[in-house]
Amino acid sequence: MNRVGWNSTVENNQSGCHKSDHVAEAEIRKHIKNMNFAPISHYFKPALQQAYRDELTHSQFVLETIANIGNVALAERPALLILIMTDVIRKLTRHESAFFDCGTFPWITDVEKLYPSIVDEVEVALDNSEVIPAFQEIQKEQEEITCDEKWKVVLFKGYGEDIDKNLDLFPKTAQLLNHIPGWTTGMFSILLPGKEIPAHVGPYAGVLRYHLGLKIPDNCGISVRGEVRTWQEGKSLVFDDSFEHFAWNRSGKKRVVLFVDFLRPLPFPLNLLNEWVVLEVMNNSDFIRGLVDNLHKYKALHELLN
Repeated sequence: MNRVGWNSTVENNQSGCHKSDHVAEAEIRKHIKNMNFAPISHYFKPALQQAYRDELTHSQFVLETIANIGNVALAERPALLILIMTDVIRKLTRHESAFFDCGTFPWITDVEKLYPSIVDEVEVALDNSEVIPAFQEIQKEQEEITCDEKWKVVLFKGYGEDIDKNLDLFPKTAQLLNHIPGWTTGMFSILLPGKEIPAHVGPYAGVLRYHLGLKIPDNCGISVRGEVRTWQEGKSLVFDDSFEHFAWNRSGKKRVVLFVDFLRPLPFPLNLLNEWVVLEVMNNSDFIRGLVDNLHKYKALHELLN
């Protein structure tokens, strides 16, 4: 887990003693799973004070809301926690740009070294793109931004849900993906010639988006919060997709990137709450359940490659 901003011990303000992160983490995970935040709310105090800085009244309000989550109707608790985490993350990251320095993620060097090993698998995907489903066929909610057949995806994981058959079809890519710590969603994202994805925002700031350029013709690019970048084959981009962004392929060839969401580095213990929101709350949402129900759309691809 990423821990940013303070000592590796967490003070237990109620007993006056200190607990190791390991012991605290086990306790926090247990209570988060049971949505029983009152016993562990004191652990969140340093993180919230760092997030809100001079806004101590707001920090205290959020702390009390977390502690009293048990008084909220059961069905409303996940949405409330998502709202809280979104606000806290925005406060913590108020000075961050849309794109990140790839050097701050040590694993990117290893992933880029593995790029040549997956080129053949990328070519297999391109050669069979006519039987690869469009994004909205897999996830109906994508109809808001794409409704044609020009954005194809080979999905490997969706918010923690492994797509085993696709991972088996592309084993070298699966091996590469496992070098990315905390990856929650991954796919080959294929834009056909002339495809433009309109401006939109991601659902939650608790993940960051990683793109590894795989097949990149000229006249392709992406804009995030007004910052424009172009992909390069074997090179990486990391950005916050909860900001408005759009992308385009204005070439006559197919553009392919490895598209991955991974858990955003956050200070302990907010990282534990964020992990739970992404892998439990969002994984069990209708948004993801519908995706899993549509995986039969890969049947033709499986039949061709097996």
